Amino acid sequence: MLGSTQSSNKLSKLVLQPTPFCNLDCSYCYLPDRQIKASMSLEVVDSISKSLLANDAFLNNKIEVLWHGGEPLSLPPAWYKEATKLLSKRTKSQIRHIFQTNATLITQDWCNHLKNTKSMIGVSIDGPRALNDKYRVKRNGKSSFDASLSGIELLRENDIEFCVLCVVTSDSIDSIEETFNFFEGMGAKTLRFLPEDIVGNNVSSSLATSEGRRKMRGFYERYGRMILNSASEQCLPDFEIVLRRILNPSQIQALQETALVGRLLNVDYEGNIFGFSPEFSSASISDKKRFQIGSTLTNTLENILESEKYLSIAREIEDGVRKCKETCQYFDFCGGGDPAPKFFEHRRLDATETLACEMRLKAMVDGVLDIISMRE
Repeated sequence: MLGSTQSSNKLSKLVLQPTPFCNLDCSYCYLPDRQIKASMSLEVVDSISKSLLANDAFLNNKIEVLWHGGEPLSLPPAWYKEATKLLSKRTKSQIRHIFQTNATLITQDWCNHLKNTKSMIGVSIDGPRALNDKYRVKRNGKSSFDASLSGIELLRENDIEFCVLCVVTSDSIDSIEETFNFFEGMGAKTLRFLPEDIVGNNVSSSLATSEGRRKMRGFYERYGRMILNSASEQCLPDFEIVLRRILNPSQIQALQETALVGRLLNVDYEGNIFGFSPEFSSASISDKKRFQIGSTLTNTLENILESEKYLSIAREIEDGVRKCKETCQYFDFCGGGDPAPKFFEHRRLDATETLACEMRLKAMVDGVLDIISMRE
């Protein structure tokens, strides 16, 4: 069963929300409470260590801790220095810290912390000024572009590699050359494109049109060709995964990380624990109650993974994965899809196709196949 806690499904990623607050007010953001200026206490961090990182039998020997907000850099480096010590003190597992940020709050102190702790960092920016500021603005409605670029420049001055996360919308889907040239000029080497989807507080998508998938396919195809036909160092890891699967059809496709029992857990700033997709921890109050599976203040990893509530969610996700396998010709590329878009689009976890499937996966596979056919 998908819900077994076999060794391959040991906990390998923790998504932690140090604060729900974000200094930006992106119009497509799925977080409903990003105006709340609360933060995770070090007591909660210590409870995470006790609750989730004290039993190595349930842990992978390498664990990623993704700090995801809100805007995680709203808390100072000194806080993370203490938090890092607390998370490591009860486990033999090697912990790697990753920050997902809008880059507007990056300082030299932050660069020092990232280098000293060998942390990784992802930067959210949507391309040139006009495209970025269409959706990503400060709380006063003003541009966030220059502040983000300043932070990125500090990363570059300190030789800190970063991954770019770029949301694609109806405004940017036709601006392929401008987007490519912008990231080329920035010196970005690793990029992930995230088509605007329907999840959490974002109840509609500008890409949900009859032309959306065709245009997204063209975006992937043309952007990929621009990389191949130039001396660009840009790398699209999602492209490479799809390409390897095409070139090696016998390769076993793993299930989505967000669909595996025991592999990924999410903890909000109050210590509430959620399984599977990180978006479940930032849903509406009623939806959060459905997906909350415990608290770091009262539960252990073992009793969470064995709880009927957690396993019932897993069974519904597994039903959806089975239906995807039976009905979708793209199954070998995704392993059943992310549960969060299924829930937020269809209000159930055993659903199949979503807008995210269409735009993130199917359009990308088709775009890669288009590139291959043109080069043959």
